[in-house]
Amino acid sequence: MVIVQYFARNVVDDTKAMATIADVINGRKDIEAALCQELGDRIFAQMEKKPGWSVSRSKYPEGQEIKIECGNDHWDYAIWAEGADLSHGFVERGKPFTKKEKADFAKQLPGEPQEYAGNYFCVVFSVDLSIRKLGEHFTEAGVHRFISEVEAIIG
Repeated sequence: MVIVQYFARNVVDDTKAMATIADVINGRKDIEAALCQELGDRIFAQMEKKPGWSVSRSKYPEGQEIKIECGNDHWDYAIWAEGADLSHGFVERGKPFTKKEKADFAKQLPGEPQEYAGNYFCVVFSVDLSIRKLGEHFTEAGVHRFISEVEAIIG
């Protein structure tokens, strides 16, 4: 209760924060998509700093697609919210991945890669706000983990 009171004291005079909190409580905002956008913004900002990478992105209500040009290679990377889950990984538009591409991804991605609708995702994790470790994905170290997974594929 002490934490809640401290939080209330800090936001009571901030009308923007109060409106945002009210929207979330009343279900008028999709918190998963908002978290996805925040994470996408942080990942994109780090990708922009990579030497030799040219990046651009498209934003959608459910997430972001980031285009990466590296030398002669072109990659499409997505951060996407679906209900209470957030996915991130490589996407292929127009054609499904070949068996060889899938095998190459499986060797390089941490954990068990998942294919969804022709797209290849590195990780799917819950954005349930009651999970205390959720915040680790948004820290600088967490964002660097995402970037290192991308670098493992791009090279």
